[in-house]
Amino acid sequence: MSLTITTERLILRQLTLDDAEAAFEWTGDERVARYMIYSTHESVETTKEWLRTVKSTDTQFEFGFVRRSDGKLIGSGGIRLLEDGF
Repeated sequence: MSLTITTERLILRQLTLDDAEAAFEWTGDERVARYMIYSTHESVETTKEWLRTVKSTDTQFEFGFVRRSDGKLIGSGGIRLLEDGF
């Protein structure tokens, strides 16, 4: 399932392997990774491996966050729908 959300400043869209270089800018930064659930990526290839696992489903939506002003991918995140409504 592919879903795109557009706001005044961002485009939330599906991540692809073409995003590896841009995503490595934050996944390879230890200052960012120290606050995340993943370890610092050591190479773009590690980021490509991660991108291959990022999938949206009917109850889980994964997005790349793209700045509208310049088209730069600046982050990622997801939304999960829980069965019990919480």
